[in-house]
Amino acid sequence: MFKDFVKEDAVLWEEFKGGNYNSFTVIYQNYIQVLYSYGLQVIKDPELVEDCIQDLFIYIWDNKNTLGKTENIKFYLFKALRRRIVVKLKLKDREELNDDFTHHTSHVQMSYEQTLMALNFGLLW
Repeated sequence: MFKDFVKEDAVLWEEFKGGNYNSFTVIYQNYIQVLYSYGLQVIKDPELVEDCIQDLFIYIWDNKNTLGKTENIKFYLFKALRRRIVVKLKLKDREELNDDFTHHTSHVQMSYEQTLMALNFGLLW
């Protein structure tokens, strides 16, 4: 029975990669709920999870011709979703750091000498 499930996943994935929109829809319908639940286990931010899932499905449809083979769609999607969440969190953290830096430094005026030293040491861009 497990072999049949693996075979079905592999066939469904290959049909999807071949451009079969119905197969893509079946994948989406079969895994959307479990992906959402899994995403909430990774991060307790429903909006972020929803955004990442949407981005994931857009990405796999747009790049279906270059995706590798899989015999287990669920684990493939779990791994891809986790990766997207981690990347989004890193970007979000980086943006918050930049916002904090900009906020704290916007009120500071450096002298000409301080500006030259900061430029020489790569502290200003």
